[in-house]
Amino acid sequence: MKLIHPQLLLTYIAVCETGSFTRAADRIHNSQSTISQQINRLESIIGDTLLIRTPQKVTLTEKGEFVLRYAHRIIELNSTMLDNLNATSEQTIIKIGVPDDLSVDVTRAIIPFQQSDNVLFEFTSGLSNDLYQSYLTGKYDIVLAKQQILGNAFAFRHEPLLWLDSASAPAFHHPVVPLVLFPTGALYRDHIMTSLDQLGYSHRVNYCSSNLSAIMTASAIGFGVTLLPRTCKTHEHVIVEELQSLAPADDLYLGLYIADMHSPVLHKIATTLVRLFELEHTHTGKSHI
Repeated sequence: MKLIHPQLLLTYIAVCETGSFTRAADRIHNSQSTISQQINRLESIIGDTLLIRTPQKVTLTEKGEFVLRYAHRIIELNSTMLDNLNATSEQTIIKIGVPDDLSVDVTRAIIPFQQSDNVLFEFTSGLSNDLYQSYLTGKYDIVLAKQQILGNAFAFRHEPLLWLDSASAPAFHHPVVPLVLFPTGALYRDHIMTSLDQLGYSHRVNYCSSNLSAIMTASAIGFGVTLLPRTCKTHEHVIVEELQSLAPADDLYLGLYIADMHSPVLHKIATTLVRLFELEHTHTGKSHI
């Protein structure tokens, strides 16, 4: 593959725009002999004459005009690439992980930081346990996670759990209680199964999803009983009072984790999320306020 050095194209553009080897040499601060050598080299690579030289002026051939158009485009692309690389290197990249049900609220809350602090966000939503484990390995700068055991969080709040059923098509009193669950290993799935076993209720998994919105919708329209944070209850749900009293689940925690609490940008974002979700500062969080 033949490659054309950008300097040859810059020299060619200068000659075409000034119409003279002498003026082109002045423009790009090179000797006239160097200009001539570079043009000869370019024509050799192209395999054709690009310029017709006369003592009075330089004229482009048809192929010369074709090459000039591409030369401009190549040099512009080169400049654009370098400009974009410089802009990216000056940006602060912040990786955030949040549970599915909080992703919209968090996205809206962080928009001002992207506009004012030259911040580029890499945003991930998913299951809390996956997000937290990835945070521990250094994948994220900020994570919100729902947990049964709170880690070394910056701030937190309690998340009471409710047994929920459909208001319009309740499923709890079916001979075999249908369940709406997260996948194996997810929070409070084991509590649901164990509690129903201990109370003597036959049950089966009727709907399973890793998406919280899907779980909320499925339980609301009658696919089965589920156990969710109080904040997930909608007007389409009813609380299963019998299970709520006989098999209460321990509260969850919504924990906010920050990789570097001394970072001004991360701290500002964390403070915004504390206000948004009405979190309490832990001892660790307070020490950096």
